[in-house]
Amino acid sequence: MRRAALAVAATVAVVLAPVAPASAIDDSQGAPGFCPDDNGVTVVVDMGALGGDVIVRCAPGSQQRDGLEALEAAGFEISGTTRFGDGAVCRIEGRPAADEGLAVDGNDGYQEACVDMPPASAYWSYWGADNGGDWSYSQWGLKNRDAVNGGFEGWSFSMNESRSSPSAPRIAPVRPESDDSGADLPDDEPTTDGRDKGNGPGPSHDAGDQGNGGSDEGLPMPKKRDTGPAPTAGSQDGVEWTGGENTADVSAAADESSSGAPWAAAGVIGVLGVLIAATAVRRRTRRNG
Repeated sequence: MRRAALAVAATVAVVLAPVAPASAIDDSQGAPGFCPDDNGVTVVVDMGALGGDVIVRCAPGSQQRDGLEALEAAGFEISGTTRFGDGAVCRIEGRPAADEGLAVDGNDGYQEACVDMPPASAYWSYWGADNGGDWSYSQWGLKNRDAVNGGFEGWSFSMNESRSSPSAPRIAPVRPESDDSGADLPDDEPTTDGRDKGNGPGPSHDAGDQGNGGSDEGLPMPKKRDTGPAPTAGSQDGVEWTGGENTADVSAAADESSSGAPWAAAGVIGVLGVLIAATAVRRRTRRNG
């Protein structure tokens, strides 16, 4: 019986062994690091408020693209909302995850369900910049703003910040002079100079109780016209970044965990059944012998 118990323990360990997290970044799209020249758009995603990394990737090419197309061309995975589809970014690289409790002021443990617009206290703020310029907050949705070749698209998760002054990505929108920091590609201050398309979605609205109860006012939908200077923000020196090569896919990990559990349980039960049957046969053989 001791050998049988050891066999069961070994089998359980194998069946329930954790699966390595899948990579969320689509390596077939874009390249890690800054675009080396004007033939591409550098996309920066800052997950610092969520305890994550700053990811910098290049969306190569000189074709005209909006913010959504630039994100996807750089290899990022995004999720929109039920109400507005991919016109409103709810998750980037699976963050914040559906089961991730956010320390939102007045609603600690808030979980984002991605049904309506995220609350103004926990959302992905959208930025743009020319190379060597300053980050400028975009008052337009990602499908209503043209990405600038040679420039930067930025996303920074804003948590418990004033709507009028969210934090910009902590990486400066400047292409490094050294080739070592640039993407390995195959083969002045920003203004609203026509990059923003004046065809945004409908008027502002409140998010209401979504997910675990978005208690504060929801984000307004992107504006249709410029209403004055957008807030600008600088960057921080010495902030480390990654190309996203080792970024775990939160959504895939959750799916693998939930789908793997029933199979693991069935496997353990099956092994136990075989061992019990084998033990019974052995005892019967001994008695008859």
